[in-house]
Amino acid sequence: MMLNTTITIYNLVKARTGDTYQHTIIEGVHWEDEKGIRLGDTVVKSENSISVVIPMSIEGFELPSNFQRLSDKTGKWTLRPGDVIVKGEHQEITDLSDLNDVDQKMTIASYEVNDQALMSYLNNYTANGK
Repeated sequence: MMLNTTITIYNLVKARTGDTYQHTIIEGVHWEDEKGIRLGDTVVKSENSISVVIPMSIEGFELPSNFQRLSDKTGKWTLRPGDVIVKGEHQEITDLSDLNDVDQKMTIASYEVNDQALMSYLNNYTANGK
């Protein structure tokens, strides 16, 4: 697995004054983009998916339930379903529509905390989505 990709994570931050997106740039991750189709009885459906593997050695991860409660989210990030990951380094946004022109992005559907490897350098966070 090559850890040679930079990503930008956009986490939704809900506040009384209005929702915003916190962006975090992370280097040294693995981006796997799978393209496929599924043939049905009468329909051909797209089965595209994306997985992003982030080594646990990268600091700042918070479980989604903890992330929203933090009063200071500086240097923190999470992998919450509905948040967005973009391949490459990108700027701050005010709305997800700011990413309409970006081709390589995914909306997080699920995440895994893989922390049981015999060799600790294999421990990782994995985000899955489309």
